[in-house]
This record gives sequence, structure tokens and C-alpha cells, in this order.
Amino acid sequence: MEQHHESASPSGRFALNVLVSAFFLVVSIPCFQSVAAEQKWEAPRQDPPMVISMGWSCPDVQYFRRHAARWAERPFTGTAVHLYKYPFARAGCVEMGSPHGISWQVFQDKRFGAEMLATAIADLKATPVTRSRDNFMWVVSYLRKGHFDWFDDERWTTVLHNIESLARVAREGSLRGIILDTEEYGSPFWSWGGPRPDYALKNFDTYKGRTWEQMSAQARRRGQSFARAMNRGYPGCMVWTLYAYSYIELLDGDEDLSEGSNNIYARFLDGMLEASDDETIIVDGSEGSYRYRDREAFIKLRKKAKETALKYTLVPDAYRRKMRLGFGLYLDMYNYPGNHAWYGDRPEDNFRTPDNIETSVRNALEISDGFVWIWSEFPSWWLDAPESRFEEDVVGRTKHYTWIPRAYWKALERGMKSLGVPPGFRVEDLTLAEPYSDTGYAVEIVHEKTGMPMRFIPAGSFQTESDNGEVRTVTVDKPFYLGKYEVTQAVWKKVMGENPMDKVKIWKPERFLGDQRPILGAIRREDCERFLKEAGSGLRLPTEIEWEHACRAGTKTAWSFGDDPARLGDHAWYIDNTKGPNPVGQKLPNAWRLYDMHGNVFEWCAGGEQRPGNDAAQWQYFLRGGSWNSKAPYCRTSFRHRGYTPYYAFPAYGLRAACSVE
Repeated sequence: MEQHHESASPSGRFALNVLVSAFFLVVSIPCFQSVAAEQKWEAPRQDPPMVISMGWSCPDVQYFRRHAARWAERPFTGTAVHLYKYPFARAGCVEMGSPHGISWQVFQDKRFGAEMLATAIADLKATPVTRSRDNFMWVVSYLRKGHFDWFDDERWTTVLHNIESLARVAREGSLRGIILDTEEYGSPFWSWGGPRPDYALKNFDTYKGRTWEQMSAQARRRGQSFARAMNRGYPGCMVWTLYAYSYIELLDGDEDLSEGSNNIYARFLDGMLEASDDETIIVDGSEGSYRYRDREAFIKLRKKAKETALKYTLVPDAYRRKMRLGFGLYLDMYNYPGNHAWYGDRPEDNFRTPDNIETSVRNALEISDGFVWIWSEFPSWWLDAPESRFEEDVVGRTKHYTWIPRAYWKALERGMKSLGVPPGFRVEDLTLAEPYSDTGYAVEIVHEKTGMPMRFIPAGSFQTESDNGEVRTVTVDKPFYLGKYEVTQAVWKKVMGENPMDKVKIWKPERFLGDQRPILGAIRREDCERFLKEAGSGLRLPTEIEWEHACRAGTKTAWSFGDDPARLGDHAWYIDNTKGPNPVGQKLPNAWRLYDMHGNVFEWCAGGEQRPGNDAAQWQYFLRGGSWNSKAPYCRTSFRHRGYTPYYAFPAYGLRAACSVE
């Protein structure tokens, strides 16, 4: 049956080291759907999502009990904990990677003792309850020497006792479940064949005369008994693997599992899936995503675990019911002593900068089933300042650990929140949350209908100079979005069906016409309002106060870049450097990444005032920013240009779109 299942499988390759590519079409997806109808699979998302810490400095139960309140200050929803050698160190241990720990001895030949287990349970029960509730017991498949014998019944009886015991510790200690680390740390365990002959069990004398079919069936039986023992200790246990089917690697030219690496692990997982109770779920932690950031990479790996795996598992129905997808991120990826050290004082020089972590966590959460883990080796989340150190009596390589600046804490918090996006807009990949006020809104959005990018503008106050020279403080009460660029002729034509500039006889039209030049000249303010209404999604003109607040971007100077008019040419098209409007976005932006806020075209603003000394029906309306034919003083941030009726058009008038944030 098994042989038929595998040989009938369509061609497909698990190749973890292949660079991934795909295109992500939506901002957030609850689950990925296969193209093939028979392979569609929608798994429930974890709500709320879990984001947990794993790594070398994860605590043992003693250290966690003493410092749980400190850990709760970190942005994670939980952490891995482990058992160090017994009797436990009084001050605790922060060396989860030590093979001397009890968590590393589950698959060895020593049965766990009742006294040690009772002490571990007591420590966990005495741990203060905090918001860090997604904590897991670390379990490693490891041998001190040699390779694992899957046909040794006596050894397996010990394994079952040990996993039942640790599962019971996890349950009585109010942990969420166990973390299963099946990486082969020098001990051949999980591969029958594969590219490494020294890790292929079929090459050892222990397995002489054995066939893949025998090994496959035995691994499945062992997985069944392992799951039953685990559930005796912890009914409904969550098993978070560092990787499951997402890591199975087939040799080129093979269509079945018999020569692939981790193929024994695949059958072991099949046994766990079919024998575990209905409340048990298994998380494929997808260690292969360690370096990922972009959506397309996560999507490709998701497809592996969600679709390709269904071709190889012998229990597809149980796989659909119980398997969930998570992603692992490696914090200090490529940051190794002697190569490229981890820089706590210069996070921008690390491979994973704070912005990288924010983007990676957000994408991982959106594309997974709501499970993300962050691995770290030398940087420790327990250390948050250059002078931070572990206590002297704490066990572990404490002097090797270094600190993680709080910029990473903030980045992780932002990444764990879904981006706020107004209706009718989307975000591009790698978009960050706005950093100014922690509203959770995206710092940049794109208008779906027009493709116009818009930047988040926080609420705030600024000082401005009135027409009579009076300085006053004004306030923008609510955040909003403002166009990154002035509205172009191409965007206008896309919405309105034509470019009004095409109908105007212009002297030297090459100076004025162009898709990426701003729309200008033939449009009046009422035309701008009609355009924005047609574009939809609540687009509008900014008020004068909003415009000036956005232009200043927190500055108090004459221009957004300072008080020196000699620098204006770097930021603006104006009378000294052009004879007409230019394509948008060619000059330097202001601090909030808005382009052409000075020069190019005057920009219509909402609102108006009654014109002094005239008929009450005569109103004056204002434009801001200066234009291509303005002198430097008229491009100042506070300068107000009057357009006396909404119907007035001029070959230097244009617009920039705004959108409210509710």
C-alpha cells in the first residue's frame, strides 16, 4: 500500500535550499489555497497568533520561575523552556543548547526519575502567571554517540516513558505543549538515504538486511506509540516542530521518499498524526524560512507544506485536520564571531535590522497559520542594554551572550500587529508600520484604483506665520494620508479618461506634457474635486493646515530642509533651475518622504476665506508650495498663494490627494 502510494505520486521535489519565488496578491490571507482543486486545504488560524522565542539562552524552569515577570516585558507571547541536568542549578540555567540537559535525553537509554519530574512540575507551578502564556517544553532527538536503532524495543520503551513524563510536566506546569527538535546534531536518526552517506541509516550494520519498506512501516509504528505516550501525559498536546514536511529533501531524479533525507521522519510524523488524539495539533515550524523576509519566499514554502506534502503523507486526512504551518526566523543570521559579529550598538549593520524583523514577522504571521518563532544564538532577549549581564551563579555560557537593543522590541511589537489600511487601498511588500505614533497604520499605502502611493502623516502641532507676520501655533488633531507625489497627467487620464492638457494649445508643449509630469494648467479647483470624487476611496484635497504640517515634517524652518535658499535646488523645481514642470519625484523628499512639496506646481487646498472688501459671494482659495515659475520666497513652507475663485486655472496649478484615517 505504501509503495503504491509513493510510486503513484506526481513528480515533486522538496528542496529546502532552492531560492523561492512567487507573487503575493493580497495583503493578508487566512490560508493558502492550492491551484489543484483536489489539493485545496484550509486550516484554522491560531487566534491570537503565537510568536515565541527559541535559542541558546532560553531558560530552564528554575530561571524562568525566578524571572517570569521580566520575561513578560518582552513582546513575545511565549518562550521555549527546558530542563537542565538534575539536581537543577539553584539560580537556573540559560544554556538550552547544552546536550547535558534533560531535554536532550528523551531518546537516550536513561529513564527520567520521579523526583526530578516532581521538582520540575513544582517549579512551573510556582512560576507567576503573566501575559507570556505560550510556553513550551524543549525536546531534542539526540544521542551522545552512535546512531539510533529504530528496532530496539527496550530503548523504545524508555523513550515512551520519557516523552510521557515530559508531556506530563508540560501539562501540570501549564505549558502549551512541547517543542520537538529533530535536527541530527551528530547523531544519525531520521534518514534512510539522502545526500550524506554517513547519516543514511541503511549504510550502518544495524540495518543490514532491512528494506526501506520495513523501515518505513517501523517508523510509522514508532510515531503512533510516541503520540499515544505523549497524549497519556498531555491530552491535546500541541507539538511545535522546528520543521516537519517542509524540510523533507528528495534527491534529484527520485519520485518517492526511499532515497530522500528525513524520510524516516516523514513516516514517524504520519504515525503521530494518525494516532494522536483529536485535540492534538502539530506545527510545522518551517526552519527553512530562517532568512526569509519577503512574502514570495514564505508563500513558496507554504505551498510545499500545504500542497506538496499531501502527495507524500500516507494520512492526508489527518494531515489536513492536525497539521498547522509556522515559520522560523533567525535573528542573528550570518552574525558569527570572526565573520560578521552581532552589533547591538549598530543594528542597521546586522543582517536582520529592526525594519527587517518587523517586515519578516508581519509577513510570516500573515502567510502562516498564526505561528512564528524567532531563533537567536549570541544575542539574548534577556539582555537589553550594553551593560546587561546574567547573574554570576547562573549556569551557561553567559559571557558569550550579547544584548538586543529595544529597537528590536518595538519592531517585533509592530510586526505582530496587522497593518491598518483604509478601504480602497493596499500595501506593498516590505511596508512598515508608521513609526511616529504607533497607530498600527501602514507608513505607506497605494490607492487601488489609481496606483497613487500615499504617506502616513501623524497628528501634531506646528508654528506658522500668518500673512501679517504673526506667529501662531496650529494643530492637526487626526492623522491622515497625503500623496507621496503630485497627481500626474497619467493618473488623471486613468480616472477621467482624458488628459485636459491635450486640448490646450501650449507654447513649447514638450515643457508641459508628459505622463509623469503633474497635471496642471487646464484644471480648476472644482475639476480637482471632481477628479478626487471619481477616484473614490475618500480621496480629497488637504486642508491648508494639513498641507503645511506635512510639508514641515516636524521642522520649524523656512523650507522643510532648512533656512538656506541655496539648497532649494536639491529639493525643488523652481524658476532658477527649470522652464517648466518636471516629472514628479526627481528631487529630494522631505523627512516624511513626500516629494515636490516645494516647487513644480502650486497645490490646491480645501477650504477658503471670504475675500476682503469684495462682494460676499467672492471667495479666495489657497494653493501652497510654489511652482516651476516661482522664486525661492514663494516656495517657502508657510507661503499662501491666492486663487480667487474655485474656477480659476493657471499653468502652474496642480494638486496632491489626501485621505482621512478613521
